[in-house]
Amino acid sequence: MPEKNGQPVKVSLAICTHNPKLPFLQRALDALSQQTLPTGEWELLIVDNCSDRAVKDMICTAWHPRTIWLQEPRLGLTFARLCALRSAQADLIIFVDDDNLLDSDYLENACRIYAEYPGLGAFGSGNIVPEFEVHPPEWARHFLSYLALRGVTCIQISDRFHAGPRPWGAGLCVSGNVGQAYIAAAQQDSLIMALDRRGRELLSGGDDLFSLVAQNLGCKFGVFPDLRLTHLIPKERFEHSYIKSLVRGNACSHSMLASISGQSTANPSTIPSWKAALALVMTGNRALGWEQFIAFVQFASKTKLEREVLYEAFWGWQEGLSRVGESVPD
Repeated sequence: MPEKNGQPVKVSLAICTHNPKLPFLQRALDALSQQTLPTGEWELLIVDNCSDRAVKDMICTAWHPRTIWLQEPRLGLTFARLCALRSAQADLIIFVDDDNLLDSDYLENACRIYAEYPGLGAFGSGNIVPEFEVHPPEWARHFLSYLALRGVTCIQISDRFHAGPRPWGAGLCVSGNVGQAYIAAAQQDSLIMALDRRGRELLSGGDDLFSLVAQNLGCKFGVFPDLRLTHLIPKERFEHSYIKSLVRGNACSHSMLASISGQSTANPSTIPSWKAALALVMTGNRALGWEQFIAFVQFASKTKLEREVLYEAFWGWQEGLSRVGESVPD
């Protein structure tokens, strides 16, 4: 275990931030200041990723003696995470978003889990609960899962990427060997650099990549209900344009991830059509035709706002496939 000032560093906790909502970031830091794991046993890495104004000038971290400020000049969450991984001193790295409030025992529980399950390469929160700035509109409730909310009652661990419970970026815990393998993978495949958020582009496949890297190293990954956090969700997240971009970005990044991981790249989002249903019936495929017609009726019964979002899932997947093979500029 690496040491600083003669004391062991159990955890390197990294916050990657770009133009943060300061009240949210301050609350995230306040939650960290209440951790039961003594500050002498973990370091705080804050990666300022091309913010318009230096984040260091806007917040105070004097409560933590091991705060390290990092600057990542290349815009993108993956670049920021790589910066944190290269600087981390501990063998356990935890990523916390600038709108996450970790429960006070999060770091202590993460250390315990890491010790009890030595084969874990990536793991995370099984309980991510929302704190909404405004009540979500009815049409948006069908898409709340895209806001990284999760609630499990038992431990879920797997070594199969295609079917396992992949941890998400909020409170994501990564072992040192998986972190180094992630760095190597990003250096070898420029497509990896395009898997996650970059400016206003809301891609989100980078979280899952840690589980894929863990599997490829022969490690396991999972989620644990004892790891609890609150996700602060501002009112802007329920604007129709934002939800559309979020769903499209999710589909785009996961189609690229499917290509990287060797999964089927067939589009899982279909646009039901009564014409397709009729064509299936006319060619003798009555059962499939009926299934297509039922799907069309269900799709047509949704609100206009919901249908527009579902279209984005279809086109986002197609966009991701078109990006496969393209390089990402440094």
